[in-house]
Amino acid sequence: MKSKYVFSIVIIIMGIFCLIITGCPNDKSMEGFNFDEKTFMSNWNSWKAQNIQNYSFVLHGGTGSYNNQIMPLDAHMPFSFKIFVIDGIMDSFEIVTNGGIGTPPFTSISQMYQSIYDSVQETKKWFEKSGHEVINSITINVGYGSMHYIKSYGRTYDYRKGHEVSENGLSYGVSDFQIIEHGGV
Repeated sequence: MKSKYVFSIVIIIMGIFCLIITGCPNDKSMEGFNFDEKTFMSNWNSWKAQNIQNYSFVLHGGTGSYNNQIMPLDAHMPFSFKIFVIDGIMDSFEIVTNGGIGTPPFTSISQMYQSIYDSVQETKKWFEKSGHEVINSITINVGYGSMHYIKSYGRTYDYRKGHEVSENGLSYGVSDFQIIEHGGV
């Protein structure tokens, strides 16, 4: 009976020793990269499943944050565009305020999802490889409307001491989302 007990303890100790030698799955290379990819993909898939092809929305944007909080959309270089999407692509847009840019950075909700996804993947690779040298953390926040369109998008950076920059992030917002009848802009 005592030998079974000793044998069990030896097996447990060997298991712990093997974990220490081989390393526990503790990947610190992405520590500080904050993005809820699961929720993002779920909303993107729900958006695609609805197959909404004709709609309009107002896209607002601005850059800047303070103390790692996304600033109001009119913080720096504000812009607003009313965008009309027909058959899934931008048909036209109206400048509400241009903030120094002439065309919208996103031309549809689908393109917005794709651009954000691509940007997140590129940022993730950079951050994993060398981002920790200048940045403590990156936080990417995405908010969603009831029909799974992107309602807000922002990213903020927490720079290491000595690497601070004057503008620390960006933010976009979508308002006045409306489904429109095909042919009626």
